[in-house]
Amino acid sequence: MLFLIAYIGSVVLINFAFSTAPHLDVIWSAWGGLVFILRDMVQTRFGHGAIIAMLAALVLSYVTSDPAIALASATAFAVSECIDWLVFSITKRPLHDRLWISSALSIPLVPSFSSA
Repeated sequence: MLFLIAYIGSVVLINFAFSTAPHLDVIWSAWGGLVFILRDMVQTRFGHGAIIAMLAALVLSYVTSDPAIALASATAFAVSECIDWLVFSITKRPLHDRLWISSALSIPLVPSFSSA
């Protein structure tokens, strides 16, 4: 449950931070890497329920942040969530391998979608 709360809270707080202090984008982007690990931990515990957590975080982000930031975040997280789902569903590798593979494939794509 702690990872679930940390995941949702981090998504909302990062989007709020991008909305209120965009000049610190390097800090918020670094924090974004942690969100992917939290998401993986939520997916490990709740399976495909991680998608519901992502949707809840994005709805809260839309209410508390700039809607354009929330929409960019939704797009980026949707793409990365699909990659994450594939890695966690298809591979039968140990958890630590799935965490690295998922992050290595999804994190580089996020900036290209979130800056669109």
